[in-house]
Amino acid sequence: MSNLTIKTKVVLLSIISIFMISFFIIALSAYDIVSLNTQNIEQSKEDLLKSRKYQIKTQIETASKAIESFYNDSKGNNVANSIKKKSIEFENILMSFYNTNKDNYTQEELETGLKRLIKSYRYDDGVGYYWINDLDYKMIMHPIKPSLDGKVFKDTPKVPFVELAVDAIKKSGQQNAIISYDFMHPKTNVYESKISSVFVFKPFNWIIGTGAYKSHLEKKLKERAKKVIDNLRYGKDGYFWINDMDGIMISHPKKKLEGKSFADAEFVILGKKIANSRGEGYADYSFPKAGSSKPEPKTSYIKYFPEWKWMIGTGLYIDDIDKKAKQMEIESDEKLNAMIVEMII
Repeated sequence: MSNLTIKTKVVLLSIISIFMISFFIIALSAYDIVSLNTQNIEQSKEDLLKSRKYQIKTQIETASKAIESFYNDSKGNNVANSIKKKSIEFENILMSFYNTNKDNYTQEELETGLKRLIKSYRYDDGVGYYWINDLDYKMIMHPIKPSLDGKVFKDTPKVPFVELAVDAIKKSGQQNAIISYDFMHPKTNVYESKISSVFVFKPFNWIIGTGAYKSHLEKKLKERAKKVIDNLRYGKDGYFWINDMDGIMISHPKKKLEGKSFADAEFVILGKKIANSRGEGYADYSFPKAGSSKPEPKTSYIKYFPEWKWMIGTGLYIDDIDKKAKQMEIESDEKLNAMIVEMII
């Protein structure tokens, strides 16, 4: 270096300075680009996760409305309207029978025929039936408990519906009424809450009634709600599940899982925490995909339906988000390397 001329030294120092400045600029630019790309990748991950979460929350809102509609059908007024409709339809059947046969049979024969028809009539898988009493509180015919026939029921707490029916008709001055009481369920032999509709059959001054056990109605509505959720799908493979607060699986696309306990499963534990706090929310956990035993990250939205003690949920796996982010990092590094080479050249 000492043998070089001053001019040469100046030139070399200038070249070195330019190289160092260029290297610094390239390094600084690369750092800025890497930082920006990292921010963009993280933002993309965040946006994609938000989109997934919004999607599953929206789906749960739709599914929960379906359940709520079935539950609303089990409320008193709706039950009463449903039973009253059945009563009106049955009254029309009886009047048609009476009008068709009144000119061909005696009153006694008509009574016998109508009693036989009413006694044998069933609906709702054999649970629904009709009884007959008169306006003097006497049971004329009860198809489930024939031991009641011919007896007067006033001030009888175990058989309250006769008195309730007569008093409701007399008090209202109408030809029909709705009454509520407890009575023995024909399939369980347990006294349960019941709502009944009664009407006056004018040809014989009979009060004819029918009712629905709330437990039976709720069971039917739960079955219908479950069937809807069973068949509800969205996207490529989006589905819903329902479990109770004990972790028993009620509804799932994999039917073999229904009836089994998942009390120790992470999604049930998190779901119970959500149910006992805010009632609905997101749960992040790991769960194996179909056909695999390896847990994968998943985010779900779970909503508690306290009236039936159901937790309904749906979720999406999010492992592909990290895979997409990794691919974005690789593509970003390749572009950065190509840019650096181009700048150097």
